[in-house]
Amino acid sequence: MNDIRRVVRAAAWRVGAIAYIRNLVVALAVVLAGLIVLRIAEQVFVFTAAVGAEGTSSLQFWKQVAVWSAVGAAAGALAWTLFTLADRKAVARRVDEGANLREAISTALYIENATDPWSKAAVESAARSARGVRLSQAVPIEPPRFWPVPLALGLALAVVFLTVPRMDVLGWYRNALAKKEVEEQRTIAVAEQRAVEKLKQDTFEKLGIEPDEPVTPPGAEKPEPSSPEEIRRAALKELTRLADRLEQLKQGEKGQKLETLKDKLAQLQRPGDELADFSKALQAGDFKQARAELQKMQEKVAAGNLSEEEKQKIAEQLKKMAEQLEKLAQNKEQLEKKLQEAGLDPSLANASPEQIKEALDKAENLSPEQKQQLEQMCNSQNQSQNAMESLAGACMSAAGQMSQSGEGQQGTMSELGDKLSELEQLAAEMEMADAALSECRSQMQSLCRGGECEGMGECAGGTPGTKPWSAGYAQNQGMGSGGPGQGRGGEPGEAAADFETVKRRAIGPQGEGPIVGSRLVEGDSIRGESRAAFAQVVATADQAATDAIEQNAIPREFHEAVKAYFGTLKEKGGGKPAQPAAPAKDADKK
Repeated sequence: MNDIRRVVRAAAWRVGAIAYIRNLVVALAVVLAGLIVLRIAEQVFVFTAAVGAEGTSSLQFWKQVAVWSAVGAAAGALAWTLFTLADRKAVARRVDEGANLREAISTALYIENATDPWSKAAVESAARSARGVRLSQAVPIEPPRFWPVPLALGLALAVVFLTVPRMDVLGWYRNALAKKEVEEQRTIAVAEQRAVEKLKQDTFEKLGIEPDEPVTPPGAEKPEPSSPEEIRRAALKELTRLADRLEQLKQGEKGQKLETLKDKLAQLQRPGDELADFSKALQAGDFKQARAELQKMQEKVAAGNLSEEEKQKIAEQLKKMAEQLEKLAQNKEQLEKKLQEAGLDPSLANASPEQIKEALDKAENLSPEQKQQLEQMCNSQNQSQNAMESLAGACMSAAGQMSQSGEGQQGTMSELGDKLSELEQLAAEMEMADAALSECRSQMQSLCRGGECEGMGECAGGTPGTKPWSAGYAQNQGMGSGGPGQGRGGEPGEAAADFETVKRRAIGPQGEGPIVGSRLVEGDSIRGESRAAFAQVVATADQAATDAIEQNAIPREFHEAVKAYFGTLKEKGGGKPAQPAAPAKDADKK
């Protein structure tokens, strides 16, 4: 019986392999048929993204489907083979049939426990027959007869995969793309809205502006914007309000006061060589540089590096400057001219604010906006006059202290430095307002660039008489430029181009330095120095001077002095100082 059991055991493995191959072919045929149906459904209903698009693309989807289909077919065939595995007696009958043993081995398995002589003789005969069985011939491992079916289905899948076009019958893919694009646009719009809120908050904190009053009354429900267009429109409205507030600040009393003050200081004459740099900075309206020059002079006085004669000269020049400032403070020609143009008495320029307001209220030929503008101009004129008179008084006080000797000079020019600090703070506020307004307009343009901007300009439709380019060919003449056809329409209209120079607030690291001014605000105070505008002015002036030198508009003996001067300015502006040129040789020298 051992020979019989050995043959049956070996035959069982071969029968199992045959059954697994048959089941695997069937499983592959079923899987390939399902894949053909899946590919057709994908192309008809389009539930995957195109190759190269974001998300799960068709190629990635089919890579995963191919791997899991192969694994599923193999696992399914193995599971079905184990579930339908033949027993020992069935394997014996398969061996008898294949080896033509006439049920000898299967009969021996049935009577192996019998003790009668016939049964023993039958078992012994079957054992002799089992020793001569060749399983490779009795139970051959061959592919099933329907093995070409998976091959044909595989070829059919390849044809379907390459030839069936994408149809998107129900529009699922288009709707999914549109929904995804809306979500992306909404995310971008929300980020832009947060940037607008941060800009508003920073501007209000740094400039000390009161926040806007809520448009809706308290307690009323305000619908939250949901679509990207609504979010951008709400952000544009906030930016518009902020831009209006900044324009009002620049055109208000503070802004007009600073402009009037700079206009008057531009007429300042140099009182002498000792105060040349100081007076030049005041004339340019650069209060920071003026205070720096004053600080240098004060350090020289404190260190005792000035002689009595130099101190007297400085005192005399400070008195002359005070007299000029006093005279310029009384100059109200520009305001008188504006009042006369408005049909009012020019003498109102010297009147009190109450008298000016009363006269403006009686002026019937002026609109409320004109009255407000004239009133602000008068107030700014009075404030600039007070500031210049205060500056003149500080110069006179500094001159008196400079004339003294001993301990009286310890506080020399401190009052004048305080006045310059106040003016520097005012100028810094106006520069910050200008930078915030520029950034506000930049964000408005960025918001308009992505879609329609109702009330903010022609952002979506373009210029009248034009249309976006589109592919195609036609012999017909169009009514506008753009699109297919023979263009005979109007030209694209003119539009103002954006400036390349944009002022931005540059926030640098905090460092040590003199205090310009102080105000109680929430958060840390940001200090820094911007040299961009100075460097740009220096570059323009240097180019003009270079052209003048090349054209011999400047005498030859002044060439080196001009080059050295602009080299110093470039070094202060953070640029590379100009290298001194070799002395020019006269053409007539031999």
